[in-house]
Amino acid sequence: MDNELMDMPKRYFPADMWTNEIGIDQRIQQKWKIPEMIVIKAAVTGAMIKRAINPHQPYLPEEIRKEAVECIEAGATSIHIHARTDEGDIPLEGNEYMQKLKLIIDPIRNKYGNNVIIDGCVVLPEFEDEVAIMKSGLLEMSPVNPFWMEPKKLLQAEAQALQENGIKPEIAIYSDGDLDRAKSWLIDTGIMKKPLCWLLLPSYYIGCSPLGDELAAVESLLWHVRQIRRIDPESIIMVCMAGRPSSYLTTMAMLLGLHVRVGMEDSFVRWPHKDDVIKSNAKMVADTIAIAKLLGRRSATDNEYRSLVGLPGK
Repeated sequence: MDNELMDMPKRYFPADMWTNEIGIDQRIQQKWKIPEMIVIKAAVTGAMIKRAINPHQPYLPEEIRKEAVECIEAGATSIHIHARTDEGDIPLEGNEYMQKLKLIIDPIRNKYGNNVIIDGCVVLPEFEDEVAIMKSGLLEMSPVNPFWMEPKKLLQAEAQALQENGIKPEIAIYSDGDLDRAKSWLIDTGIMKKPLCWLLLPSYYIGCSPLGDELAAVESLLWHVRQIRRIDPESIIMVCMAGRPSSYLTTMAMLLGLHVRVGMEDSFVRWPHKDDVIKSNAKMVADTIAIAKLLGRRSATDNEYRSLVGLPGK
């Protein structure tokens, strides 16, 4: 062995590789196109997860309002609001839903004015009741849902009415087919005005894109983002901590330069590899802001978010 070492050729180093004053110049590598600003939205209760799964789920207007205020104080740019009955169901009667929304939202507006963006779903059995909520001035943004159970005519009417009433629609995507319906029913028809806003909720409920492990979550997220960018490269994409992937999915989204929505509407667990339930929406907001800061990003202001999605500043 010693004789073999004696005959070993010397390593070649390019001239001046180690002796120049700057070493390897990595400055020639271009900066990534990751926006510093990130929108962090809190969805505090939703309509589907009940206390049998997460006992901390807020039902009553005062409970939902309390969670929303705590999220605002924690630094959320926007709050997504649903109303629920005392039993945790969806109020299906239009007047009841409107009154519960007002009990939640009016005190928040009285306290914060326009310094927070409030959005919410207007999914009700009667289209006239949906339009009444749109005209109420309670919401600035609202999802539209091109999933299989949504009739084409109703989806198009909802998207049109939202925009006519100054509410920015977000295209909610649960599975691959939703992308095709959104493109053919809303975008190719010219109904949906740019900038296009998308809300990704894979793994939210049965029938969604299933994300069974970390590889599936990464692959699915990348695939959906690529398809959206092919439809419209300038699209604004928000990823929800949907289902079991929970906060890992939103962390992946932040790494990709996307925006995120966190809270008890979208998942019952804090992490995909544990069964620790979410006890506080504000805690999820604070944790998400902390991760964003570690990634060199900062939470958007309300008017930065309005400008991003094409809403007038307030």
